Amino acid sequence: ACHARHAGYEVRDWTLVRADGSPVEVSQAVTAMRAADGSLRGFLCVALDVSQRRRAAEAEVARRAAEAASQAKTEFLSRMSHELRTPMNAVLGYAQLMEMSTQEPPTPNQRRQLQQVQRSGWHLVQLIDDVLDMARVESGHMQLTIEAVDIGPLVERAREIVAPLMRSGGVAFSFDTGVGSAAVPLLADSTRLVQVLVNLLSNAAKYNRPGGQVWLRCEPSGDDAVDLTVRDDGIGMDRSQLDQLFQPFNRLGRETSAVPGTGIGLVISRRLVELMGGTIQVDSEVGVGTTVTVRLRTAAPSADAAAMLPSAPAAQPVSPRGCVLYIEDNVVNATLMREMLRQRPAVKLLQASTLAEGLQLAVERRPDLILLDLHLPDAQGSEALDRILAHPRTRDTPVVIVSADATRSRLDQMIERGATAYLTKPVSVVQMLATIDGLLGRRSQPGAIKQTTP
Repeated sequence: ACHARHAGYEVRDWTLVRADGSPVEVSQAVTAMRAADGSLRGFLCVALDVSQRRRAAEAEVARRAAEAASQAKTEFLSRMSHELRTPMNAVLGYAQLMEMSTQEPPTPNQRRQLQQVQRSGWHLVQLIDDVLDMARVESGHMQLTIEAVDIGPLVERAREIVAPLMRSGGVAFSFDTGVGSAAVPLLADSTRLVQVLVNLLSNAAKYNRPGGQVWLRCEPSGDDAVDLTVRDDGIGMDRSQLDQLFQPFNRLGRETSAVPGTGIGLVISRRLVELMGGTIQVDSEVGVGTTVTVRLRTAAPSADAAAMLPSAPAAQPVSPRGCVLYIEDNVVNATLMREMLRQRPAVKLLQASTLAEGLQLAVERRPDLILLDLHLPDAQGSEALDRILAHPRTRDTPVVIVSADATRSRLDQMIERGATAYLTKPVSVVQMLATIDGLLGRRSQPGAIKQTTP
């Protein structure tokens, strides 16, 4: 009131105490009341409860901070995806080209080896995506395609991936199905279920003993569920280890062992199983072995479950003609693209390592198609695409993004900004050639069909 006495009024924030003893935050205005002769008659105090307003302001600050953190996480995932996928592009790209070579065709044994490299490589790419998607799982934004799947082919795919690991450890594998269970389709995401099976079988092989056994059994569980049980006779776990089993990056004291691992695979597997509407249970005994049971719901039988699985696009038999510009600063990836297009002798390839060089070539040579990486020395993200589409001589040229950034937000952003298609590294040679064939074949038609590859 001292300030109000001299200045006429005063506004301050106070914490008052109610009659029941509870505190209340108020904004209090104090006005001096004076008589006609100027003498002080008293004070008028008006207090406004600002507790709710202050909580709302704090919530808004927290919301903005969360949005900033989410944006930072998105940018980190984008960069991490790029750094991990880029070297895999060369590994898988050259493996595909070696298998497809007609000038120096591989022997049957070499072909089988190349196919194994590709199967394992593509699965590694999928695992990279799964690790990068941990944030989406935790936030509930992970998207799965739940459909009726045949368990037989999925088990075979998982077995092929882990076969080298089992052979190196001298571990035998057997697959057993209960009566009629293999013929009952499951409700699952086929890619994610293979990942879960690979993780469980890999663990059973890695933590086994020389000459050990791994069993995978599929059997009905009630009227509308099937149990997939992976059992081994390896080293097992004690109760303390079981209690810590689903802690991310916890390898249960085996960090210094020769067995490779990160301690995250089983955590992701459980979350994926739960997203598929199932459950996962682990039982183990030291020196006896471990049993992991995944229970999934069943679907109505399908006449042809394999027909529901996506098939790789086939390259067109007729090689198109045209000019393609590839803007890419990674020398290995640029060389790989040149090797791919050797299978299209009627297509001329121009290459640039910066956006400035690429724009200059595009203006001078007028290519029929532009392949664009998103991480260039002089342009990052959508900037390169925006500048290409803004130039009057390139704005009508189809642009296909070829990027190691596999995040869904980036893909959607590029398509919305005008990209004709988005292909992620590592690229499928067959799909890349099919995309180029299709766009060059439609170059004379307006409005090329947009296609994306997550």
